[in-house]
Amino acid sequence: MMSIRRLDSFEQGRTFGANAGRVRRQIAMTATGRFDPARYAAACPGVEVLVLSARACEGFRQGSGRWYLNDDHVFAFRRDGRVRYWPWRTVTPLAVAEWLGCPPPSVQTVRTVEKISVTEPDWESMFDDWRQALAWLVRVAWVERIPAGQKNTTPLAAWRIDPSCARPPQAAGLKAVADTLMDILTGHEAVRRPHPLGRDGKPVIGQWGNPVMRFDVSRRASGPRLHGTYDPDGVFVLLDVSLHDDLLD
Repeated sequence: MMSIRRLDSFEQGRTFGANAGRVRRQIAMTATGRFDPARYAAACPGVEVLVLSARACEGFRQGSGRWYLNDDHVFAFRRDGRVRYWPWRTVTPLAVAEWLGCPPPSVQTVRTVEKISVTEPDWESMFDDWRQALAWLVRVAWVERIPAGQKNTTPLAAWRIDPSCARPPQAAGLKAVADTLMDILTGHEAVRRPHPLGRDGKPVIGQWGNPVMRFDVSRRASGPRLHGTYDPDGVFVLLDVSLHDDLLD
């Protein structure tokens, strides 16, 4: 039995974004996109397929605190909290079904099986310097998450890594740090809950006279935090990524 549900309001999208995958397996796509919800519902029995309006997509972005849903991508959510998305022309409904753990369809229901191999590159292994890897991953996040029609109006702002910044902890992951930086550098930092880093009840001021800000890398209360500030030229400077509430000097 197919399960396709339309989300039209901002609040519906926000609620979905905040709870995606926590109760049931789900697939999300836009109402104006390239993907056929009926094909995905047929290939993924027991999975809820959600079709979002433009307004619901805005709510989804706010509720998830991370993801951008556009016409060129389809998202899938497992009950274990894992999320994956695929660009147009790189995925089939059967590939999404396999990732979600759906039982394979019977031979009678499959007329043509399109075989496609989708492997996300291991970008980190392609660089000797983690700083170069992070810079590339920020660019990849921007390419993947900002729709083609918005790239000219949503560029990446200038940024750099402070020489004192150590490699982010393995538990944080460079990809998650890159996603956070992408939000900061494109004006979407609000989803990362920015707030000044405090010490003794007062905000910590960086070496250029601007406050040191904290940003959520993860929505978990105990998750990693990114610390940064701005130099006199308005360039965002990454200072630190930590897994706890250590204060910076």
